[in-house]
Amino acid sequence: MPADPNARLRLSLRVVAVLAIVCAGLGAACLVLARAAAAPPPNDAGARFDDPEVRRAAIAELVARGAGGWDSFPDPDVGRLLQQNLAGRMFEGFAVASDALGLREGPVAIPKPKGTTRIVLLGDSFVMGEGVEADDRLGVFLAKDLRERAAGSAGPIECLHFGLDTWNIVAETS
Repeated sequence: MPADPNARLRLSLRVVAVLAIVCAGLGAACLVLARAAAAPPPNDAGARFDDPEVRRAAIAELVARGAGGWDSFPDPDVGRLLQQNLAGRMFEGFAVASDALGLREGPVAIPKPKGTTRIVLLGDSFVMGEGVEADDRLGVFLAKDLRERAAGSAGPIECLHFGLDTWNIVAETS
């Protein structure tokens, strides 16, 4: 049986057609990649928060707009914290203020001033003083009693309340 003289020609044309299609596809891909590389970068709003002033202002605005007292981004070690730097926020019927750490405590000097006796009460809602004003918490009375008993023989005495109503032994040791 004689071979078809046009078979080789048809096969060659098919190979050329496949190679032309592959080259056209690669050319289109190169064009798309070149345009993507030349395009301006997308608007990266997250990069703006690298500026400490912008971050501080944004957090202050979010805290002011929030209705609750809890941080919207829980701490991975202790579970929950209050929003930072709250002032007079009503929470479950009592006023709450928080420090820069998200605790219901006033500003704390770090490191501790020389000559100061510092007592840290570590715990849960009892230490936080849930349901009572800040001046009615245990540490306030303890510090007052210790100052009276020390009668000037010691430097300043501080009782700090480090606790929140959701904390357990894991959060407290963290």
